[in-house]
Amino acid sequence: MMRGVIEHYKSARTELTAPGSPFEVVRQTVMGSDILVYKAAPPNVRLIWESTAAHGDKDYVVYEDERYSYADIHAQVRKLADYLVDHGAVRGTRVALAMRNYPEWVVGYWACVSIGVAAVGMNAWWTAPEMEYALDTIVTFASRTRHAPEQTSCKRCVRSSRGSVTRVRGGGRRGDRFDDELEAAATAVGEGVPAP
Repeated sequence: MMRGVIEHYKSARTELTAPGSPFEVVRQTVMGSDILVYKAAPPNVRLIWESTAAHGDKDYVVYEDERYSYADIHAQVRKLADYLVDHGAVRGTRVALAMRNYPEWVVGYWACVSIGVAAVGMNAWWTAPEMEYALDTIVTFASRTRHAPEQTSCKRCVRSSRGSVTRVRGGGRRGDRFDDELEAAATAVGEGVPAP
């Protein structure tokens, strides 16, 4: 039985990667190594993200009772990307995304991809020393969401970083929507007040 499954998989793979197929693979030298690559692959992940704008008002992210369309997320991504650029993020900047699986993680990731900076996923449940170590050694910009300040394991290290975008669930300064919190955080940082 297992042999049949393996043969089926090999046959499907051969068909999907054959010349002329959407997932055709070809040999290419990448950074000195000869590897198989998808012939029709976009040159970067940003183009994959940009192609999703065509889905407009279709649901993209559903979390509990929250629903976000592609258009909603694209708008939030643009806001966060602008915020990051306005606060010094450039190619080579590493942006920390320290959160659990919330809609804002998607926004943070795509904002990073859209401006060509590195998204550094960090475990939101790390202890304060672990978070401090990561922020001190690998991260140049920090983003934290969905944690009330007293619930965050590393309040001090996030506040001492170059920036912070916060969504305080159920008690935000301007509501519980990420875009409202992003606007409030950008205003606070723009006024020289440390973001929460």
